[in-house]
Amino acid sequence: MIDALLRFGSRGDSVTVLQHTLNQAPTSRPRLGVDGIFGNQTHLRVIEFQQQNHLDPDGIVGPNTFAALDKFFQELPKLVDEFLPSPAGVEAAQVRIAAGAVSMHSTFGWNEPLPYQTGTVNPRIAARYCADSNSRLRQGGVILAQIFAVAGAPTPVDRVMRISEDAESRYTLDRMHPRYYPNWRNNEDIVSWCGIFALYIYKTSGLKMSSWPLRYPGAGSGIQPTHELRPLKANESPQIGDLGILHTAENHHFIVVDVDGDQLQTVEGNSDWRFQTIVRNHRTALAVRQTPGSFLRPIWDKVIA
Repeated sequence: MIDALLRFGSRGDSVTVLQHTLNQAPTSRPRLGVDGIFGNQTHLRVIEFQQQNHLDPDGIVGPNTFAALDKFFQELPKLVDEFLPSPAGVEAAQVRIAAGAVSMHSTFGWNEPLPYQTGTVNPRIAARYCADSNSRLRQGGVILAQIFAVAGAPTPVDRVMRISEDAESRYTLDRMHPRYYPNWRNNEDIVSWCGIFALYIYKTSGLKMSSWPLRYPGAGSGIQPTHELRPLKANESPQIGDLGILHTAENHHFIVVDVDGDQLQTVEGNSDWRFQTIVRNHRTALAVRQTPGSFLRPIWDKVIA
């Protein structure tokens, strides 16, 4: 995750990543300001983390503390399942899902025309960009790593956090360019993460769902005991908290956060090709189904404990 010894007085992007990461972990202390300066508050937070993980609480971030931080990311799915209570019924679950998705968009989306700047101090996600050319940290890579970890996606943390020069250059190419061959991204950078983001929202809303991939029946298949979402029938209207799939072949997933008749407000991860970010969108249920697409609903009696 980080490859430098850090202590009080350290400065730079590695400290910024450390601060972002510590802000994701359980704490009784205020959230850290993310400024890349290892000051007193960061020092105290490191000591707290070390104590929580039965390490020598010396405030120095070395190999053992780095290993504990990596382990924390690996154990996030289990921690979320154990410590996030289930919602009290379907309506409470729907409200929690929508609120969680909207909050993620507000906090980490890359929305024009706001004048955001790439850089490690900015936590917002623009996954096709590098935040720091020396460390190759991806823009918003720390929160993106948390999304992948909570969802149980198998991509290594470091691969999610960092972007190579080659990958960054390929994203600038037209999609018909020979270097932009199908699936290069899945093989050489990070996988498409719209569905991973949706699963993250479900799990952080307290739904007891399995790790990635999403579990639902394929076209023409019946619901199996392992499935946790069910397809909506043609005469069923989408509701808040449902999962939409736009254009079955492209398989783009999104969360429905508001419904007014056929009009839908959605929050979508891995969206806007210019940035690869979290966006809020307006769609109609009819247009989604005509792409052709579909809608899925959590099987509530399975996913609410």
